[in-house]
Amino acid sequence: MNGADRLLAHGIATREDLPIPFSFALGGAVAALVVSFLVLAFLWREPRLDADRAGRPVPQPVARVVDSRGFRFALRLLGAVVTAYVVMAAVIGRDDALNPVPGVVYALFWVGVPVASILFGPVWRRLNPIRAVHWAVARALGGRPDQGLARPPRWLGYWPAALSLFAFIWLELIDQPDNDTLPVLRTWFAVYLLVHLLAATVWGSGWFRVGDGFEVYSTLFGRLSVLGRRGDDRRLVLRNPLAGVSGTPIRAGLVGVVTVLLGSTAYDALANAPWWIVRVQTWPLPAKVTETLGLLGTIALIAVAFTIAARLSGLGTGLSTGRLTGEYSHSLVPIAAGYVVAHYWSFLVIVGQQT
Repeated sequence: MNGADRLLAHGIATREDLPIPFSFALGGAVAALVVSFLVLAFLWREPRLDADRAGRPVPQPVARVVDSRGFRFALRLLGAVVTAYVVMAAVIGRDDALNPVPGVVYALFWVGVPVASILFGPVWRRLNPIRAVHWAVARALGGRPDQGLARPPRWLGYWPAALSLFAFIWLELIDQPDNDTLPVLRTWFAVYLLVHLLAATVWGSGWFRVGDGFEVYSTLFGRLSVLGRRGDDRRLVLRNPLAGVSGTPIRAGLVGVVTVLLGSTAYDALANAPWWIVRVQTWPLPAKVTETLGLLGTIALIAVAFTIAARLSGLGTGLSTGRLTGEYSHSLVPIAAGYVVAHYWSFLVIVGQQT
């Protein structure tokens, strides 16, 4: 197979999905942030959402099934079986257009899991194969999965998850055209598995809730689901999705996670703009360095716009900028979800069916 044939076989990296001019994407993101905070500042000055009491309980038979050990075990088993199939295809399968691994990774996993989370809640928490491996290793060694050697420092927060997501986004958007070849995917996910298994061994299974970028991603979008749990008694309820988002725990790095998601989607639009393509090709730096700087710059621009909007909305409150950005971080989750669904929906439908 020559180089041209191989590039055509791996068409995922060269997709065109709802091409939006970068100026529109960036302007829309900034406008959504500013308008949202102006509305909050002048029209919504008192809390109206309470995640701890929101929603109506689902029928008891449904709740019993969802909360049963058998149902949770079935989900964990499903995650393990699907993962085993994908690993088999990645290890012994041919690296050609018929191999489903790239489609599974970039369409069904990267886009499909967040969409499923918006519909049904944080599904990846139950399907996460790294959790299953960690549980099996801990049990085999006679330990408890939730107990590690120490507790993660509070300042660490969601920053490892933000870094994990950035690493995957870099793989998807920058490391082209090799990002959908089997050797690259095998190496990336092997390193990801080892890093998070080691972290969970040190800090316990609670690490996945804050450190695993994919689980944090699924959990954040899962707060937009009409299915959720009350904070007081963990009862399964049908609720206003905004009430679920309002209960997002405020931790260090939450701003990092949501701005990475927003900024990466905006950069994906930028990457298809003719003027940016010319800049990448003519800039004296290597193309991947230029593209990485563009990705970082777009994320930073979103973060700066968010920080300014939070600061302006908090004038007169006496709260620090750090406290304000933390209090408002959850408001970015619906914006990020909207951008992800709008930007990737046709990609999920088309490449998902091909996969």
